[in-house]
Amino acid sequence: MFITVHTSQDSTVMFDAVCTAADAAAPPALPPCCRRGRKTAGIAYAVIYSLSCVTKHSPRFEVLLAGRVLGGIATSLLYSAFESWLVAEHFKHGFSGECECGQAATSSNGWSKVCLLILNKVLL
Repeated sequence: MFITVHTSQDSTVMFDAVCTAADAAAPPALPPCCRRGRKTAGIAYAVIYSLSCVTKHSPRFEVLLAGRVLGGIATSLLYSAFESWLVAEHFKHGFSGECECGQAATSSNGWSKVCLLILNKVLL
């Protein structure tokens, strides 16, 4: 067995890949969650994230990068399933108008990601 050393630049690329994949997968992930159901979205999350975890044992950078992208997509799918549930419960309990809870969560999630990206650039 051998150890592969990855540079801090590699770490930055992988971190950026997760964020980009999650951002790109977020808008198209919500409609299937609403159409096919949250249970199906949860199962799809488990399968995709399991594939992501399998790639963590590879010494090859390309495989690790693909695993990070899969992890970003899976995480976006999981958040979409929870957001779909939140909106469904909002209307189920008779609240009218637009559900602003999901917007606040999405906004705070985006700001925390921006702060982490800045921290990543400073530390690495």
